[in-house]
Amino acid sequence: MMRDLFKKYTASVSEPTQSSAVIRVIGDRSAGKTAFMASLARWPNADPKSPVQTVTPVGEAGEELVSKAQNILEQGLQLPPTPLDANAADVKDYTLRITLKGQFSWKNPKATMGSQLVNLNISCKDYAGEFFSDLLQRSGNPMLQDYMEDCLQATGIMFLLDGNSRRKDFEYATALDKFLTSIDRTDINVGARKIALVLTKCEQSELWVNRHKPNFLAEACFPQVCKKLQAWQQLLALQKS
Repeated sequence: MMRDLFKKYTASVSEPTQSSAVIRVIGDRSAGKTAFMASLARWPNADPKSPVQTVTPVGEAGEELVSKAQNILEQGLQLPPTPLDANAADVKDYTLRITLKGQFSWKNPKATMGSQLVNLNISCKDYAGEFFSDLLQRSGNPMLQDYMEDCLQATGIMFLLDGNSRRKDFEYATALDKFLTSIDRTDINVGARKIALVLTKCEQSELWVNRHKPNFLAEACFPQVCKKLQAWQQLLALQKS
């Protein structure tokens, strides 16, 4: 699923120009967005075959992610959830810059070293609310509107869902439909944006044993969400044809 998000923005062997993408991470308050970003900020010594060369925090909020990873996550503690009554001015906007190896290509892993680097800026605004339920019940909330405006600037969207919240499948699917309809109505680049679905908190045994089968796991936990995303994919494909 992450691979689909990266495909469009990896360097081409025949066109070694540097490219970049902006990815927004969204999800409910308990989905683990900050923990995901903090863990990514502390990217360990990666596999030499990984497409990732470096992960660099951007700005003070990005540096704060590294601190949270070191002082909280690496100590076996949990990050506290964002207070529901947080003011807009207090909401953090975490950003990391992921640099992909220039010689890496999903289509041709034997690409030459001459290819330039590719940057992916991945950002997560620590929205103070329950994103999906707010989409359905508080669509006029100014803070939610600002959050949606941020998503419009992104070339990629990453939906983070708590792998243990499958009972919310129908609610998530309904809210995603509203979200996608909203951003496509106001976006001149309809169909150009890449979308990835990512499950978090999969340490429980029934999820962990299927971690190598992400498509199977996503469809088993969130069938309605997957159907909604597939329907949108097919619709956009028809619009392009």
